[in-house]
Amino acid sequence: TLHVPEAELARRRAAWQRPAPRYTRGYGALFAQHITQANDGCDFDFLEAGQKIDDPEIH
Repeated sequence: TLHVPEAELARRRAAWQRPAPRYTRGYGALFAQHITQANDGCDFDFLEAGQKIDDPEIH
C-alpha cells in the first residue's frame, strides 16, 4: 500500500518535467529513439519489415 496522500501525488505529477535526453546524437540517441520493447524483441524499429520509418539524422 502506498502511504502518500493523493494531494501530494497530484502535486508531484503537476511539477514533473521530462528530463532532457541523455544522448542527443550517436549510437546512444539511435538506441534511445528506435529500440523496441523486450516483448517485441529489443531490436531497432527500422529493421522491421513493412514499416516505413524515416532514416535517423546523421551528424
